[in-house]
Amino acid sequence: MPQPNDPSTHDDLISIDITLSALASGTATLTTILVLQDDVTPGGGRYASYASALEVAADVTAGNLTATSQAIADDMFGQANAPASILFGQVDLTSGSETAATALDAVIAAGAQFYGVIYASRTVARQAALAVDIEAKADSGTYLLLALQDDDADWLTTGGIPSAWSSAAGFERTVMYFHDDNADDAASDRLDACAMADRLSWDPDETSAGWNHTVAQVDALTTKLTQAQKAYARTNKANTALPLGTRTSTFVDPGQNLAGRPVDHVVSADWLRARGSEAVADLITSTSERGTKLTVDQQGQALVGGKLEGVFMLGVAVGHFLAYRLTPLAITTADIAAQRVRFDGETQLATGIRQVGISLYFDTDPIA
Repeated sequence: MPQPNDPSTHDDLISIDITLSALASGTATLTTILVLQDDVTPGGGRYASYASALEVAADVTAGNLTATSQAIADDMFGQANAPASILFGQVDLTSGSETAATALDAVIAAGAQFYGVIYASRTVARQAALAVDIEAKADSGTYLLLALQDDDADWLTTGGIPSAWSSAAGFERTVMYFHDDNADDAASDRLDACAMADRLSWDPDETSAGWNHTVAQVDALTTKLTQAQKAYARTNKANTALPLGTRTSTFVDPGQNLAGRPVDHVVSADWLRARGSEAVADLITSTSERGTKLTVDQQGQALVGGKLEGVFMLGVAVGHFLAYRLTPLAITTADIAAQRVRFDGETQLATGIRQVGISLYFDTDPIA
């Protein structure tokens, strides 16, 4: 075959122009975790991504991260199910008294993609303020999941959330962990980071992981809990890592957020919201690129419904849901004017077992 643009041929009579489509932005991540830390400069800037503890160590050597950063990374990458990567983000506390919420906005503005958030600080006022911000972000369409750790004795001794945390009472986006080794240094335990790393390492496109689970790299509590203290921790939704059975001394329970909801239910809802939106958006863009349009009629509604059905079916297959119902609503004049189609639906969330009750009767008579 002659080479392109060979002047000794008549191939120049044929012209084929090819335009490559824009690179896809990809699906929203529901596995990546951002670790906010005071007075670090990850990668020399606002944030950086690290694929291993060794990469973190290199940035510690460069003076951008600290020994505490290294300890957190070692714990997170040391889980039985380790994340593929983690982000560190800067909170400029020393030079500008920056809040964690302001820092989070700056990391987002810089282009970081993440879902889980951890704050290395153990200053309750700053932690609680971040929880308030992340809860508010959900109201405006930014859905993140925050893990925090505290050692306030009131988690274990009163029938309500400690007063220092009253602003976060009932929050859906905050998961609280209790550990009595709670200093902000390299030697202290990081149950919040370990739990988040272990759970979000499971890809929700492939499986729906429960949030009462085993963690590694976490010491047992310095003081054993009494039955009353354990009951208060559960009532207050302060997740603790305690022995369970013969295989682990650090099993996290109850696996709930501050609203008392299983955390995996929140992740499942966020997954459906993200993947459903992506599926419909891709249908709209791919149709428009062919020079056609999705019409506001039963045919267009059926095409959109088919994409949503696919997401629901995947949700059932990987364990987010047990069942679902999706019903197209009648198209009205107002729908046509608004260029929309509407659906009604419901799902039955899959809930993991936390407790097992067995009633046995012992007798000497033969069992029939």
